[in-house]
Amino acid sequence: MSSPPAPQVVHSSAAGRRIDALIRRCGLVGVVGPAGSGKTTTVAAWAQQFDEPVIWRRERDGDLSAVLRESAPLVVDDLPPADQMQRWEAELTARQERGAATVLVSREEPLTDWQYRLGQGSAATFGFEEFLLTADEVAENAARLGLDPDSDRAAEIQQLTAGWPTLVSLLLAAADTRPDAISASDAHSYLRSQVLDPLPTKERRFLSALAHLRRFDADLAEVALDDVHAGAKIDGLWRRRSLLLPDQVRSGYYCFPPIVAELLRRDSCRPPREMLATIHHAASLEHERRGEWEDAVSHMVRANQEHAVRQLIRMMRAQEPLGRSEEALAWFGRLPRNIRLRPSSVLGLVKALIHAGLAPEAEQLLDRATPDRWDRQDHVVEYHVLRSFVLRMQFRHEEAITSANAALIRIEAGLKCSPARTAYLRLYATDQIAEVLAWEGDVATVAVLAAATAPDTTLSGEQLNLVHAIARDAVVALDGGDVLRAEEQARAALRMAERRSFDQTHLTSEARLVLGSVAAERDEHDSALEHLSSALDLALQGLFPTTVVRCRMKLAEILARVGRAGEAADQAERIAALAREVPDPVLRARSVAVSGRLALHRQDLAAAAAAERRLHGVPQPADVRHIRLVLGLRSQSAADIGLPLDDGDGTSLDRVTQAVLLAHHQHRRDPVLASARLTEALRLAETSGLRRTLLDLADGLADLGPEVLGNADATLGPSTAYVRWVFAELHEMARRRSPLLSPREAEVAGYLGTRLTNSQIAAELFISENTAKTHLRHIYQKLGVERRDRAVPLLQELGYIPLEP
Repeated sequence: MSSPPAPQVVHSSAAGRRIDALIRRCGLVGVVGPAGSGKTTTVAAWAQQFDEPVIWRRERDGDLSAVLRESAPLVVDDLPPADQMQRWEAELTARQERGAATVLVSREEPLTDWQYRLGQGSAATFGFEEFLLTADEVAENAARLGLDPDSDRAAEIQQLTAGWPTLVSLLLAAADTRPDAISASDAHSYLRSQVLDPLPTKERRFLSALAHLRRFDADLAEVALDDVHAGAKIDGLWRRRSLLLPDQVRSGYYCFPPIVAELLRRDSCRPPREMLATIHHAASLEHERRGEWEDAVSHMVRANQEHAVRQLIRMMRAQEPLGRSEEALAWFGRLPRNIRLRPSSVLGLVKALIHAGLAPEAEQLLDRATPDRWDRQDHVVEYHVLRSFVLRMQFRHEEAITSANAALIRIEAGLKCSPARTAYLRLYATDQIAEVLAWEGDVATVAVLAAATAPDTTLSGEQLNLVHAIARDAVVALDGGDVLRAEEQARAALRMAERRSFDQTHLTSEARLVLGSVAAERDEHDSALEHLSSALDLALQGLFPTTVVRCRMKLAEILARVGRAGEAADQAERIAALAREVPDPVLRARSVAVSGRLALHRQDLAAAAAAERRLHGVPQPADVRHIRLVLGLRSQSAADIGLPLDDGDGTSLDRVTQAVLLAHHQHRRDPVLASARLTEALRLAETSGLRRTLLDLADGLADLGPEVLGNADATLGPSTAYVRWVFAELHEMARRRSPLLSPREAEVAGYLGTRLTNSQIAAELFISENTAKTHLRHIYQKLGVERRDRAVPLLQELGYIPLEP
């Protein structure tokens, strides 16, 4: 093969400065690198700073002894073999002692005692990687060679060659630098003739095998190449500064310049196909053992595609927390599109994609499968269950229930598998239906399904299933208004998850949602925000998109309540944006409900009334129905609010709502009956742990406080303390919403429920009696009364005077 034309070698402008710094430090520098690394050009550029440097070349300048005795800066280019250099080591030492600068240019270590000199600090090495050009330097050299210094082209060349000066020069001079044209370029010819061909066959074969490892260290090379001497060989290559470079991605690893690696992989000395598959397989398992997933998948795909899928499944499951979707998608994208998989591999990969939050990708893989040709019916059932899960993740709930029912029909027809496997599949299929029904608010049916699948939960032996079942029971209890049971179940789910070390995964997002909602019910805003933010972060990993919406709804409400209106609006807009994308009526209803809730916090009763009207005739799960009732009570007359149930039916929340609405209907007509109804509501609410929900519904009934307080019963409930707290809150809500009195008038009004005279009130406030009388006159005018005894009940209703025991 003829050699390519000698290139006009370019060099790094920083290389000369680096050599000069090393010379100043120790006086003896070895410039070591493979052919074409720019050694001669770089050293010649460095020597130009001296008036009379001596440059000795073996082929033309004869004996080296004479020039070694001179004191001028000396460059020994193309050294004699190391055994011949032993004769001159004493002269080199003497030059150092005289302070004369010496640069030895070689493809290997220049002296037999070079490592000793390096250890003593009496010599320094300028290695191959220090010759390499940066992308900017490639562009500068392109301009120097009279070429268009296009930055994209320069960057591409620098990436292909790692900045190897000779190869840069050859590619800059080439008319076509497309990646598919590189193999026919002068750069490849140069590498073959000047770099690879002169190597011993054994070393060349080793380099070719090593090049199939994208990045490697000594231990990885020993495992992958099944060569206990691989580490020593790599160390020898590194000491000789031969072709190897430090990897820029991972510390402690080596690699080849890409153009060199590509040539070595196609070299005639490369290992046979079977050996290459073994190398890739061993390298993949070693990378996996180290947790270096990207390299592991890249190698396994080259070794065995079926094994690559299994490895991908293991990797996705190994992530903590579950659901690193960007990494998982990158791994999944490396699989060939025409890959043919076994049913178990298809199902395993689909589950891994689901846990990574990649529903569309999981659906695409299911679409490519052919379950009608599968032999095992349990695989077919699992296919339909997983399809249901994937559809549910995308809010395609009707299709999800259809797929889940298809799985249940096949289960009932009989499966030839273990009872635990059958229980797992039945539980998994029923779960999909229960999740949809819970989202739609059918709490009663979800409770029935949970009771029916309780044996399957135990029999399946899956702790994940048990944690999820307990958490969903907590959600159902919360939707039914049983706050105390919801909190108990949520904490039980978290304790179990913590014992199994997956308490920081999306599997606990529902339990955290419940705890946040319970804290919000108690007006513990900081705790609520902490729990809900954690639940949202975990649910956003993709497995529970409906939980994401519910977290955002509750966050919007609490943020608005604590005055963070902008953040509340952001959460509401995120729900609205999703509702515009996903044609789910329940999602749209929740979006409208949260917008109405925020309108109330803004005191925008027109917008609240509009939101309430938009909720007429649409699906109303418990949280939406509650918000709609609150919107109606605040924005229109109570007579327009329908009664959802007959007395005594439904969940705790339904019964409380029923009783409060009846109290609103009877409020003006029959205050005694209204008080009885409200007393019943408070008894149920206290038993269930309802607080904020009750206050929202009972807003406007503060004047019934004395009657309800008289109905309180320490045994049957509600307790006196609970009644006092409820009506104090109702009065405060009314006062904040409508500050009828000025601050000073409110201070005066606070004393009207006492037996103090006007002059005594004035003395308490350090004002004159005439000023006190003026305030009293303004108070009576605002209340529309003329006497003190008429003013007191109204001031109690508005919260300015506390209720009497």
